[in-house]
Amino acid sequence: MYGVSLLPPEYKIQLQESKRARLVVFVAIVIAAVLLLVFLLTLAFRWNYSIQISALEAEQEQLQAVISELKDEETIVNEVINTSQNINNLLTSASKLSANIVGIGDALPDRVAVKEISVEYDLQKITGTLQLEAPDERTLRECVDQLRLMEGVSKVDWDQLKTTGTGLMPVSCNVTLELQRVALD
Repeated sequence: MYGVSLLPPEYKIQLQESKRARLVVFVAIVIAAVLLLVFLLTLAFRWNYSIQISALEAEQEQLQAVISELKDEETIVNEVINTSQNINNLLTSASKLSANIVGIGDALPDRVAVKEISVEYDLQKITGTLQLEAPDERTLRECVDQLRLMEGVSKVDWDQLKTTGTGLMPVSCNVTLELQRVALD
């Protein structure tokens, strides 16, 4: 079939222009729809990523809290290790100290009696106090001089003599010895 148009040419031009205008409007609407769709998709992706970022930030804060607790636990573990090493050193020193106590007993003359022994441990030194009794002051002085000559003894102090009055051991004093822990290690 043949299409015959009986319209005058000026109407034909108007018709073609209106078809072109509709086509331009249609293309503009399609482009606007595509741009709107792209805009909505970017908003959706942005919203999704912002939710994920918020979740990751919350997880990061939790991990930071755990790391802070771990640092505290690490400090505690280090303190426990240091304390156990100090205890081990003290036990080693104490076992070596017992040999030194025997040496102290050997250094005392036969006429000197030990009434009491007390020992205090420190990280740098070990202090022992001996309560000694002797028949006279000269014997006690000789005893203190013997103790000063012992290996590992860094200091020997003794307090004033006390007279007990009667008996075989009329003089007593307290002797304080300082043993360096280094000498015991």
